Order: sequence, then C-alpha cells, then structure tokens
Amino acid sequence: MTLSTLLIRRGKSMHVKIITIILTLCSLTSSGQFINEVTKDSLRTVICKMLSEDRRVRTEIVSIEIQKKVDSVQFYQLTMITKMFGYPDKKRIGDSDCSVNPFLILIHNPDRLIEIENYELYLAECRKGNIEGWELGLAFDRYYTHYLKKSMYGLYPQEKPCIEDFETVNRNRKGLNLKELKRESFKACR
Repeated sequence: MTLSTLLIRRGKSMHVKIITIILTLCSLTSSGQFINEVTKDSLRTVICKMLSEDRRVRTEIVSIEIQKKVDSVQFYQLTMITKMFGYPDKKRIGDSDCSVNPFLILIHNPDRLIEIENYELYLAECRKGNIEGWELGLAFDRYYTHYLKKSMYGLYPQEKPCIEDFETVNRNRKGLNLKELKRESFKACR
C-alpha cells in the first residue's frame, strides 16, 4: 500500500506510524551521535521510499490535495530525521541504487521550510556542511520567488532573477558559503 493510499484511508494515524518508525530508528543509535550501519541502511531505505513516493505522486494522475498531504508528511519525516541524526546526505547515510538526496522534499515544501524553526534547523545543517548551500538557497528562493515575486539568493531557475537589494542577496549568499553575484546576472524588481 502506498503512502498516499494510507493518507486517504487512515488520515492522522499515518503520522503516528511515521513517528514510531523514526523513534525506532533513533533507538538504533548509541548516544544519538554515532550512526551505525544498521541505522544508515534503515535511514537510506526510508529516504529512498520517500523519494520514490514523491516521484510517484507527481507522475501518476493524483489530486493536488493528495500530493500536498504526501509533501507535508514527507517534510515532517525529513525534519524529524534531521533533528535526530542530522540531514541525511550521502556522506551521512551512504549511497544506494536510488538517489538518496532528499533535496526534492525541501523544494516541494518552501512554505514549511521558511517557518522559523525549520529555517534555523536547515540553515544550521548547511553551516555544518550537511546540505549544500546552493540546494538550501534554491529551496529558500522557491518560496521567495513564488510568494513574494523576488529572489533573495539569486538561485531560482529563471533567465535573470528579480532582485530588489543586491547587497542583501550577496549577504544571504555569503551565509550559505556561495559566491557573490555580479550585477549583470540579475534584473531589478519592478
């Protein structure tokens, strides 16, 4: 049974199952800092299933409502995993047959990512080197360009991003260890 089917049939009981899985994964670690091979494999499996479900709900004819529910559950899962183990990148949990980079989950949840607690969590992971600066900046910029119609990092894929304050954008980029933008690589907002 797929995640979206479970969401439809079981509603909130799905959240309880996800929390149980994550807490079980947490109990597999010693002192919460060392991730052993069993835990790496378990985390990698969870991330692979999440990414597979993400692709499935976007390629099959699934309602936007279900897609949003899946996105919400997956963001919650990723955030719980990140709080307990750190952001699950390839160096932390290893590589596998599936793409284990959960970056897509961040991209599909810009409104949740920008919430202060989540923003601070993922920014701290970026500063630790667990998330690439361009990935996090792109996810943040997705929010800013969709909801505020301007770029704060100059990263969201547009011909030339609309930037109101060149100095602020470069300061934001510096916070993610990104190179400064050149003035000709952006357009002024109107």
